[in-house]
Amino acid sequence: MTSESPNDGELEVSIFGPGYGEAIALHVGLGRWILVDSCLEPNSGKPAQLQYLESLGINASLAVKLIVATHWHDDHVQGMGMLVRECKSAEVAVSAALKSPHFSALLDLYGGGAFPGSSGVTEFVNVFRSLDERRKSGTKINAAKLAVPDKLLYRDNIRLNRKNREVEIYSLSPSDSAILSAQLDFYQRIPDTGTHKKRIACPSTNNTSVVLWVRIGDHRILLGSDLEKTSDPKTGWTVIINESQAIKEKALVYKVAHHGAESSHDPDIWSKLLSDKPFALLSPYSIAGNSLPKDEDLDRVAGLTPNGFITAPPKIKKFRPSDGVVRETIQAVTKTMRSVNIGWGQVRLRRNIEDSADYKVDLFGDAYNIQPN
Repeated sequence: MTSESPNDGELEVSIFGPGYGEAIALHVGLGRWILVDSCLEPNSGKPAQLQYLESLGINASLAVKLIVATHWHDDHVQGMGMLVRECKSAEVAVSAALKSPHFSALLDLYGGGAFPGSSGVTEFVNVFRSLDERRKSGTKINAAKLAVPDKLLYRDNIRLNRKNREVEIYSLSPSDSAILSAQLDFYQRIPDTGTHKKRIACPSTNNTSVVLWVRIGDHRILLGSDLEKTSDPKTGWTVIINESQAIKEKALVYKVAHHGAESSHDPDIWSKLLSDKPFALLSPYSIAGNSLPKDEDLDRVAGLTPNGFITAPPKIKKFRPSDGVVRETIQAVTKTMRSVNIGWGQVRLRRNIEDSADYKVDLFGDAYNIQPN
């Protein structure tokens, strides 16, 4: 991937995703970047945003101002520890659900690396270690911000052509009820004394994700994380739609929640929070035979907006020639076979912060428009 970095007056929204992982990078103007979640770029093994910023010639240790870890599920935090360590000037925000003695107990139990790379908990151990190292070195930016409804996580002023453009980023979740539920879940995951530690599986539902509301000048962006719709009016999307005070206008860009799954779809998101024909960005999820979005999910999003884009196909099949002669021919001319950038891509939106011209869309790797041909 080769391209120029955005100019000082350009807004950028980029989403990266393989078949298992998701990460977002926002340029809010004047070379200042916000990173949300983390996944690994397949060729380099680095966090996708770090690799991308390096390719643009940007020094992430100075340019990144805020990192948000929306939740602790494996597919959203791979490489998060490295991201925090390398972006030394960035503040860090996490779900307030993680401010729990029971989650701290899990960090203590699994911090020794008994199951390296097997759980998002391991990544959060690395995140908090980096923050502790900052504290010991006397760095002012050394404590994680806790995301709760309508909390201002970041504020800045971008001065362009002698005019100030205000930048604000709010967390819209998790709600008080979701936080209490998560704390109980963490408590129940602590193994009894004398029993063997087991890999920590992610819960089947996610009500503690950090949904973000971004305001840059006159532009609005809704980043849906993996938040789901629930029957409880005090959790999930329902409490945001009915009670949020941070949302005063409609967003033109929406990072579709939970890989487009039906469990995260609420018609009121589209009618009350989003502008007409919004830019809807998705990443796929595929593991152990389970994949998102499903065909019906893509059809649903495509029916709601003509501007739907996904970073890679939801389902990837490994290439294996079925014909024996073909296999023998391949083996005769090469010693090894290696896949390159299979199921990996980036969707990038850019527009001038000061005008109302539409977004320019760039697709890299396996990314594509979900509209049926």
